[in-house]
Amino acid sequence: MITNRSIVSKDEIAFDFIDPLFAVVISLGFESITREPAFFGALRESWLTSPQSIYGTRASFTIAVIGLAYLTVIASWVGYHKSVLAKNIKITTIWGLLRFGADILILGFYWLLLVNYETFRFELYILVLVNVLFVAWDSLKSREYSPESYDSKQRRGVTVIWLLLFTSLYGGYLLFKAQSSLSGAQGETKTQSIHGEICPTFALEIQKEDKSTVYLHCRALHRGHSRKDRVERQ
Repeated sequence: MITNRSIVSKDEIAFDFIDPLFAVVISLGFESITREPAFFGALRESWLTSPQSIYGTRASFTIAVIGLAYLTVIASWVGYHKSVLAKNIKITTIWGLLRFGADILILGFYWLLLVNYETFRFELYILVLVNVLFVAWDSLKSREYSPESYDSKQRRGVTVIWLLLFTSLYGGYLLFKAQSSLSGAQGETKTQSIHGEICPTFALEIQKEDKSTVYLHCRALHRGHSRKDRVERQ
């Protein structure tokens, strides 16, 4: 009896350790949010009383990213409970210890997800890493509880799908940002080229007019072409 109880207690150590850490990570996220200008003072009152007023602003994007982060963490917490209650982590085995280590790494990534929400690219990158660890976690679980059940195989399949989804989103976002930067650089180069070709035509005017007048002519031309480029890009 004592031996069996000892084994059960050892198997519950991982759950008892990881479960409160979810609450710690979420509380750290809330503490980080309190420093965000969009969540206190007049701005907080405005988006609570008139949510439509923040549509299209930086605050709306920040709220959406934070919502995605908390949805990920809370859904993971619920899924972790269901999985571990069904098949506990056996820290007395090598596969159980590795699964326990993966849990700690995942919680570290969750902390980064909740406190570094300013950059959407970083959020997507962390979500990709989290799903990589999910796939590893499920693989370790299948080895820990061999032979693997049909439900476990289904769960692993769903995890792989989520990994592919977030990897595709991250890759698509990087491609979009690269194309945007390239378009902006080409537009700037084009403007500078036109500006460089036209301004020399005023060089002869230096002999007739004051240098400041020539500068004003060139600057006006530069502004005109910049406006044209912005309209074309839109």
